[in-house]
Amino acid sequence: MARGATLASSSARRKVQAMKKAEQYREHAAECRALAAQMQRGEHRDQLLRMAAAWQELATDREEALARADSHDEATPLDGV
Repeated sequence: MARGATLASSSARRKVQAMKKAEQYREHAAECRALAAQMQRGEHRDQLLRMAAAWQELATDREEALARADSHDEATPLDGV
């Protein structure tokens, strides 16, 4: 396999893993929100909502990093491809 194809394949795998990770973060956020919805108002509910916001922010950060990597990949062609 050519070096460029190997790098492209490796890059594609990393992107898929990053997308899966962002999806997992969103799932954690949804779980926290669902648990919070079952609770009465109070510190535990508030903590779950803060955790949901943190998970959602991590998902957004991961997606933004992936978008930056995509734009960098498009601007930097691979040798031999």
